[in-house]
Amino acid sequence: MMDVAAAVARSADFRAHPLGFYYLQESQCDGASHRVHVWLPGRSDSPENDRHQHSFDIHSIVRLGRIRSEMFRFVEMPDGEEREFVVVYGKAESTLSPTGRLGKLEAMTMFDSSTGDSYFLQAGIIHRVGVVERPCVTFLKTVERGAPILSYGRETREPPFDRRPVTPAEQEQIATALQAADKSAKPSYR
Repeated sequence: MMDVAAAVARSADFRAHPLGFYYLQESQCDGASHRVHVWLPGRSDSPENDRHQHSFDIHSIVRLGRIRSEMFRFVEMPDGEEREFVVVYGKAESTLSPTGRLGKLEAMTMFDSSTGDSYFLQAGIIHRVGVVERPCVTFLKTVERGAPILSYGRETREPPFDRRPVTPAEQEQIATALQAADKSAKPSYR
């Protein structure tokens, strides 16, 4: 698992994510990876098409701050208001392409995770993460499971998102947030 010092040393390697956080990914073998997510104060993390599912399982530890996780179920309906999109990745961007399916999202459950808490999210579960307390830092271990990468929302189209490198100012803020996370409790996966 990547530690805080390693993440601080690589703070220039973080990239912007369309859901309002910065991320660093370190691929391992057999479809596993280690990731660090950092939400900074003063940024928005609520785009319209923010409910999504991953192709991988997530084991996450909150090292600083507090997040709220909500899980949903998609019910296909011909007159539904929610649209389903497949996420397509380019070299440094991601694009949402409509699948043509319409429906509604039904809330299943919700939980908060604070500094020191860990949680597991299975691949293919539709979810949304909202940040309750910033800055927020999470360390993740992911294992690829091959589920489709989908997003849901009411917008018919979104422009491609440039997963750009961080600016020097963002790099400094990320390093500061990581250092604050290092001073918090030292959690471990359950």
